Amino acid sequence: MKRAVRFITLWSLSLTFACGLDQGGSALDVNFEKYELDNGLDVVLHVDRSDPVVAVAMTFHVGSAREVRGRTGFAHLFEHLFFLDSENLPSGGLDRLMTRVGSSTNGSTNTDRTNYYETVPTNALELALWMEADRMGFLLPALTEAKLANQQDVVRNERRQSYEIAPYGEVWAVLAKEMWPAGHPYHHTTIGSHEDLEA
Repeated sequence: MKRAVRFITLWSLSLTFACGLDQGGSALDVNFEKYELDNGLDVVLHVDRSDPVVAVAMTFHVGSAREVRGRTGFAHLFEHLFFLDSENLPSGGLDRLMTRVGSSTNGSTNTDRTNYYETVPTNALELALWMEADRMGFLLPALTEAKLANQQDVVRNERRQSYEIAPYGEVWAVLAKEMWPAGHPYHHTTIGSHEDLEA
């Protein structure tokens, strides 16, 4: 176990070091603007006109570390729910709408945050921003018991594929329990347990 922890620590340090340097070994300098909207949303804007695409990324400071015992996996489950219909998104939700404009779309959840991102043609920026706003404000009116049950099954199947039947898949659950004491917010995996996801 100590070897695995040492490997992860060294890997993280190596990745941090590698990401902070460009090919010539000097620190990267990325120009950006940062400001806060009236509603409290922080915006970080970087302009790169090398390609005719725009990347939109939304990060929420909600991850599995904010979950309590008996309610694990909820942050990741909500990540899935946010890809479904909202009150104003057409049937098929975000994925279908973004596919129509040629977008690359995905999201992820970890212990400390949940993020969503799209890479769209520049003429679809307004659509991507509208869609992000709509799913933030109008998810619940479109959420049904059937949609929730479907995504509970999807996440439970993802747990089976990623942890239970994958070679060495359970190592992440073991590492979390061994590295962090009971009661610590990192003591459980982001995907949660079957029992909690069904609760």
